[in-house]
Amino acid sequence: NMENDIFSDKIFQIKGVSLIELELPFNKKIYYKVHELFPNKDNIILGTSILKEDDYYFIFGYVNEYQNKKLILARTRDLLSQEIEYLHFDGSWKKDRSNLMILKERFSSEFKAMKIGNEYYIAYTKDSVGKDIYLIKSDNITSPFDKEILVYSCPEHNSSIITYNSKIMLSLSNEKEMVISYNVNTLVNEEHVNLDIYRPRFIKIKMEDVRNEFSKIY
Repeated sequence: NMENDIFSDKIFQIKGVSLIELELPFNKKIYYKVHELFPNKDNIILGTSILKEDDYYFIFGYVNEYQNKKLILARTRDLLSQEIEYLHFDGSWKKDRSNLMILKERFSSEFKAMKIGNEYYIAYTKDSVGKDIYLIKSDNITSPFDKEILVYSCPEHNSSIITYNSKIMLSLSNEKEMVISYNVNTLVNEEHVNLDIYRPRFIKIKMEDVRNEFSKIY
């Protein structure tokens, strides 16, 4: 949920994250409910990515500090219950929102976490906007993502064209290969006549190559 007040400093501000519940199968009409789950509170934004493991939904988000989005983790047994626990710096789970464990600094406002085997992966663009796409890995969902490799440099990125918000496409990825998308836009308003600038791009990488690259750094 975005707030875009062009007459204030609240331009493209995230108000919160909602869950859309759809009825399946789809027929002639789609019925859905919208659940207002995670409002932006104390500059903490949750729900960017969710993984279900055993009895818990693990909810990724970030602390939205000035020019530094810090990756954090929360969990709940029921997404609609609002009974949320946060991962603290000492590894404990508490409802308190202070002293949180920071899983990664200078992160992105959009990303998706994916579990492959016993490893957790996230592709991201540092500080949300930039030329380079990084892939980070952790062997434990409650540990910092301190293993990082550069997987791609976006050729479109230049002085006027920006690339941003890279993320793993979960439905297109598997244990053998990973598909990562990234967005493209322009800072020059007159260039918006070329719609190809705005189309998302996709890259595909082999997980065998990913593991080989990670093995070189530790």
